[in-house]
Amino acid sequence: MSNHDDLTLDNSLANDTLAPVYVGFLPRFGAAALDFIINLPLIAVVTYVMVYNPNLYLYLGIMLLAALYKPGFEAWLGATPGKLILKQRVVNAAGERIGFGKALVRALPWLIGSAVSVYVTSFAFDYLAGADYDGFMEYGLVMQEYAEESDLGILGTLNQWLWLLPLVSAFGIFFSARKQAAHDVLAETFVVSTKDVFH
Repeated sequence: MSNHDDLTLDNSLANDTLAPVYVGFLPRFGAAALDFIINLPLIAVVTYVMVYNPNLYLYLGIMLLAALYKPGFEAWLGATPGKLILKQRVVNAAGERIGFGKALVRALPWLIGSAVSVYVTSFAFDYLAGADYDGFMEYGLVMQEYAEESDLGILGTLNQWLWLLPLVSAFGIFFSARKQAAHDVLAETFVVSTKDVFH
């Protein structure tokens, strides 16, 4: 993304005659789907680590990298790769690129779910060390046994449902004139189109 693109976007938001085009639910969902596809190699590495080489520290490092994907790209480039492909940008009220702090606040629905999932999964490494399994299918059965035998209480329940938090936050888009999700309202950010195609 060149500086020219930044100036064009900033000027269009600052100019009263060129109102920004706020991006709605479906285009933003499309960007999230593209980001998921882009992250598939990372998901494959996490799966490999969990199934064939259970290493807690390697797992934690990979998950930290995954957690930084969204806020890191939004602070650095103004959008995740999925948003960039679909000509979307995350900006503050002045139409400027957001900093890492606002990007972290925007990512809270994802980060909360990830943190609980990582915490719950970290307990499984001791269980996996004593288990005898060969391959992905047997690993799935071992993890099912672990879930049944472990007493995770409310954390286990939260781990099952927190993946819905980003979706719940996104429903705010339908009730906002400027198509802000709850995490946008919290971070005082907006997702705008860099090309007038989404209405």
